[in-house]
Amino acid sequence: MKNYLISNPYLLPAFLDDIEQSNGKIIELKSDDGFNFDLSQIAFSGEDDNYLISNGNFSNQARLTLFAKLMECGVRLKPLICSKALCSPGVKIGMASVIYSNVLIDSNVSIGFNSIVAPNVMIEHEVKIGNHCFIGPNVILEQGVVIGNNVYIHGNCRITKEVKIERDVVINDSYVVIRELVKTGMILDSDIGDFVRILR
Repeated sequence: MKNYLISNPYLLPAFLDDIEQSNGKIIELKSDDGFNFDLSQIAFSGEDDNYLISNGNFSNQARLTLFAKLMECGVRLKPLICSKALCSPGVKIGMASVIYSNVLIDSNVSIGFNSIVAPNVMIEHEVKIGNHCFIGPNVILEQGVVIGNNVYIHGNCRITKEVKIERDVVINDSYVVIRELVKTGMILDSDIGDFVRILR
């Protein structure tokens, strides 16, 4: 049996055809705040294939929390690639990662576990994306881009060739072009000023 776990129904349509063709089962995860999920009423079989389509919101931290809780329950999550995405041979995608529709992934690309690649993203060859990342819609990652763990990139951004985005970065501006290294912990957001680093 293929189980498709979802808590945000509006993200489901991209996969409805795939689910129907696989005779899969949709399991809705309930949460009041998008962070805490009650999994006690769900029985998982060790023989099932499980796919995490979405958490309650687009927070990397919320998805990481849900991912960890599912792993604690012994739920093994496979990567999910929409049939309307195009992946070149040899692309490596980690467990629980989701590739949405109209995504184009070139050769020698690796994507870590529990990451989301939203619709209409173009990923050129030799790109590396870490774990627990969100790559927003219409993003372009040029050849050789390296993205660390826990990175959130808003939609409609372009990361130019060979640029490195270190871990724990938030790029919250739309329609920006990133041409140089973005260091760990930086938040790029026009509401608070570009290239501001939040010290912890």
